[in-house]
Amino acid sequence: MTKQYLEGLNSLRFFAAFFVLIGHCNHNLLLLDIKWNHKLAVLHKGDVAVDFFFVLSGFLLSYLAYFEITKYGDLDIRNFFKRRILRIFPLYYLAVLLGFLSLGVIYPYLTGETFFSFNPLEGLIYYLVFLPNYVIAYGGESIGSIYSLWSIGVEEQFYLFFPFLIPLIIKSKRTIILFMAATLVFYLIYFLFTQTDQIATSSTVKSFIATLRFHYMLTGGLFALVLIKNPNKVKKLFNHKMIRLLIWLGVIITFFTNFFEGIDLLEAIIFSLIIITVSSKESRIINLEIKPLVYLGTISYGIYVFHPLVSYVIRLFMDLLNNFHDLIATFPILYYGLELLLTIFVAHISFKYYESYFLKKKQYHT
Repeated sequence: MTKQYLEGLNSLRFFAAFFVLIGHCNHNLLLLDIKWNHKLAVLHKGDVAVDFFFVLSGFLLSYLAYFEITKYGDLDIRNFFKRRILRIFPLYYLAVLLGFLSLGVIYPYLTGETFFSFNPLEGLIYYLVFLPNYVIAYGGESIGSIYSLWSIGVEEQFYLFFPFLIPLIIKSKRTIILFMAATLVFYLIYFLFTQTDQIATSSTVKSFIATLRFHYMLTGGLFALVLIKNPNKVKKLFNHKMIRLLIWLGVIITFFTNFFEGIDLLEAIIFSLIIITVSSKESRIINLEIKPLVYLGTISYGIYVFHPLVSYVIRLFMDLLNNFHDLIATFPILYYGLELLLTIFVAHISFKYYESYFLKKKQYHT
């Protein structure tokens, strides 16, 4: 199997960001005592969508690492970190700056009250060293727009060992077995810490470990290697239309019901299978390689980062303009549409005039 561009995955990125956004919209409207179908399962799937991001990240990291290692004999660790720094750091630190400035400085100045439920200076230090999920673990509920950055921290923490582990696994004669073992071992440790009392630890440590959703990334990586190592078997399996329909049904059940809630590995497997289905021309049911969707997926990082800040602006105008507040209260769907459109606009501006400057500096093997 030769390296190829995997179609449709950028579109999946956008849909995941969309589920995060509408979940936060629902939460924000409830804070304003505006209830609109607020109990629908699909409006509470932000965390599930983040888990999908983790699976997709693990899938692509392993997929790309395999071809680099088999072509060049090893993974260029320095280039690996450089590419991810240039993609992640600029937007992450901008979001940290805007979040702490608006909530840690401007909000207290205007209201005379403290917004954060943690020491702002201490929290800022953790955010600067990519430990936002530790702040989530001990900082309480009042975290605001910088809350969503916890998943970016988890990604960075995963990178601390992945580029050193993956070459060892890929170069071995039992690649799939070793990767499967690594996935199951981590999940067992994760389960013991978070779902049982077998390991005595503080509530803060338990909450922190609960954010380390590495098993989703490892599952995505495992399926990427299964696809690469057994292309003909995978193709034969996915040639069955019923199999493809069942995978899509699994995705629908995951995002529109609570039937699979809490079954991490099942969700991770479903997400991995849909990635393979969508990216394969032979086995896909729906073509998601549509230019507008592809571009929205390209700027999905910005959508994910900026939508909480955009919501502040909308709610500020709702406070200042009674007619606007009444309009949203009467037609809550307008809040969803307005936040989506404004966030896309901000993410577009960020990508075109800010992120692209750094992305051009990324280096790949040729």
